[in-house]
Amino acid sequence: MTKVASNTEEASAAVTSVQSVSAEKGKQVTMEKSNISSMKTGKSVNNAWLPDIGELVECVQMQSEKFPQIAEQMALHDSQISYQGELE
Repeated sequence: MTKVASNTEEASAAVTSVQSVSAEKGKQVTMEKSNISSMKTGKSVNNAWLPDIGELVECVQMQSEKFPQIAEQMALHDSQISYQGELE
């Protein structure tokens, strides 16, 4: 029988991975010359979304810091469970 339990090391490793993600909020795209409408549209979309993506990354990183504490609480709960018999 396999026990299902929380793994605090895996939670911490996941947080480390999330913390290494970065998005430059202030770097805007510029073009010297272009009369291609799709290039102009792409520039506008990038410049409009870039700050929001940076904020989203920061929010996810802030929330991810809770994962290790949640995993610890779940591990404590898991340690109190008595595994009896085989699951089929």
